[in-house]
Amino acid sequence: MTPPFLVIRPGKAFWVETRPPQAATATLRAFADGCYSGTSWYDSTGGVWTVAEAHLKERPSLLDRALQRPVTVELCFGPRAEADVSEALTRIGEVLRSDNEFCDALKAPATHVWAQFERARTTADLIALTSRLE
Repeated sequence: MTPPFLVIRPGKAFWVETRPPQAATATLRAFADGCYSGTSWYDSTGGVWTVAEAHLKERPSLLDRALQRPVTVELCFGPRAEADVSEALTRIGEVLRSDNEFCDALKAPATHVWAQFERARTTADLIALTSRLE
């Protein structure tokens, strides 16, 4: 698995991850909320992997807890599959229609963002479009 990845958290959010999965981190609050559970990781070559399990690599320190510092997370992936761009677009559309905090943080209205994504034909297109949102 080689970055960058488009990571889609069903119904919640999507983002580009530029670090390898072995370097995954999360705040304890985000981890408890399941930030990686069931996420799909798309690469630019057309592959997709789904996170089957996520565990903290080490026990968080008291300072990690108090300051809500990111801690390292171990991700266990299912097997690689060929990405279906239309399925990824459907998942992105679900996020953009969810009217959640993710949509509130977008710089443009979700309908304008969606119009850009509708033209995507490959996972590389999706990664590039998502990178521009951040």
